[in-house]
Amino acid sequence: MEKADDVSNIHNRFSLTLINPASHYFSLVGSLIIAAVITATVHFGYHELDNIWFRIPIVIGVLALSQIIDKQFTRKKEYSKSLHASLFGNMLWIAVLLMGLLASWVLVKEASLFFVTYGMFLFASFRIGIFTTTLGASIKKAWAICMVQPLAMFLAIIPYDMWSSVLTDPWQLDLEQCF
Repeated sequence: MEKADDVSNIHNRFSLTLINPASHYFSLVGSLIIAAVITATVHFGYHELDNIWFRIPIVIGVLALSQIIDKQFTRKKEYSKSLHASLFGNMLWIAVLLMGLLASWVLVKEASLFFVTYGMFLFASFRIGIFTTTLGASIKKAWAICMVQPLAMFLAIIPYDMWSSVLTDPWQLDLEQCF
């Protein structure tokens, strides 16, 4: 029988220690909260979306559903890493959105939806990197899994009549080719 280390003993005895950045529950809840913040940031900072109170639950639902899909394609031990990658990817996306708002404020320009798409692609790229290096997934499997979550969130945030104009913008096409 394998003896557990001291950290595991603490985690098994005290449920309070399960609420920390290393906990997959923290990552899941953090991702859901940041997804709501991303939606609100896009609404208030970039584009006055219709029915924001309708979009926030949809984005949270899409994220939760994509987490279930991730669970189907990862082993049990690696599912927590997938949740952590989702949290950090969402944090990267919100950081890009906030930097875009700051840049538009400093340059006295209208906030561009380019930063929303840019954040989505960075989120997907980050997940692909984590899935291939840390989880050992093949590039094909990583592309198939990792693009679903950010793209589904993006499509839930942006109104459907704007999808083609946002994704076919010349700057976006350059970014998409790099991706």
